[in-house]
Amino acid sequence: MMEQVSQKLGDGDTALIALVMEDDKNIFDARLGNFQTDIIRQDAALVAQEIEDARELQIEMEREARRKIHEKNRMERKKEIEEKRLKIKADFEKVKNKLNRI
Repeated sequence: MMEQVSQKLGDGDTALIALVMEDDKNIFDARLGNFQTDIIRQDAALVAQEIEDARELQIEMEREARRKIHEKNRMERKKEIEEKRLKIKADFEKVKNKLNRI
């Protein structure tokens, strides 16, 4: 629904989204008759399902983003630890070489 509405909107246009229970479509159309309008009707149950689907997708995307961030942080931490390990090893080698010269 939002995609459909946004495709019709131009710069400076205004959208009105209304939840209306209609027995007669002409009544609502007549209320907006004084305005230049395009009326798009959607089944409320369909819109509700689209919203639910979008929320579920958002939750999945948030989980995936958190997983990727965690993995990236883990890899960066692993790299930092390996760099420290190599530095410590190099420091020990320097001390070992000094002791061997004595």
